[in-house]
Amino acid sequence: MSRLAERYWASLTDTRPEALDHLIEHGRRRDLPLWRRYVASLLDVEPLAPVGDPGTRQQEGDEEPEPPTSTLYYSLDTDIALGHTAPERRAGRLIAGWALTAVFVVAAVLGFSLHFGAQEQVAPVIEIGGAPRTSPPPEAREEAGGYAWLPPQGWHRDVKTVAEVHYTSPSGDQEVAAKSSLARGDLMKTWKTSEKNARQGDGYQKIRLEEARFEGWPAVLWEYTFTLNGESWHAVLLGFTVEGQTYQINTWYQPTATQPVKTYEKVRASFTLLPASPSTTPPDELSVTTLRPTGEPS
Repeated sequence: MSRLAERYWASLTDTRPEALDHLIEHGRRRDLPLWRRYVASLLDVEPLAPVGDPGTRQQEGDEEPEPPTSTLYYSLDTDIALGHTAPERRAGRLIAGWALTAVFVVAAVLGFSLHFGAQEQVAPVIEIGGAPRTSPPPEAREEAGGYAWLPPQGWHRDVKTVAEVHYTSPSGDQEVAAKSSLARGDLMKTWKTSEKNARQGDGYQKIRLEEARFEGWPAVLWEYTFTLNGESWHAVLLGFTVEGQTYQINTWYQPTATQPVKTYEKVRASFTLLPASPSTTPPDELSVTTLRPTGEPS
């Protein structure tokens, strides 16, 4: 290391204080940036601060010089009172950047929430049937449960209760049923509880349990498959409540059934509420249905 370099290193680090001389003093001036002190030490000249620099103001006695800021990240002299302007600017920019990022993140989260929330709110409700029937179709059969319908011809009739009637196909691979009972709370909540219990049934698989509208009335549609005595069955349950009465139009069928969906839709379309007094049969007496897993709603 050259002599000049050694003196300048000493001016910055204080490693050889006994060797300090006027060259080193050039390097230890606190009123000049690093590059001016370095050049002054190498050329052995007295550095002069430009007009308006903090050094000039110090010589004139006007005020104390401001701490140097340009040497903040380069000076090795721990005795120099380094300025804080530069790091404050850097920290300010960093804080501003983080704040801007946070704003974008919050805006994105809110945007996604509003977007998907709006999608959920505008999700279409399943519409089943048109306007309610004002009168039963020709040859419809009126039941004591306060409704009339048109069951398939040639099917076996089975009256479970006063308000619950079943019809079974000649081959035994499809059954349709209609029933009424006094309403007991929210139908969807009741059927959700029944659906949880039905999971214990043999081979139970839920297809859907959704809110719907049947001929303008709020309804619940539950569709699932299950196994009974080793055979697979497909179930479709439709329930709706009108003026304190709950009605159901259900079907169960096997894969071998002939046009089971079409048969069910025809029976469902014929379902008509009668103006007579509704059934007063207690709900607990309307819980028998032959083809169903454990927990099916009554």
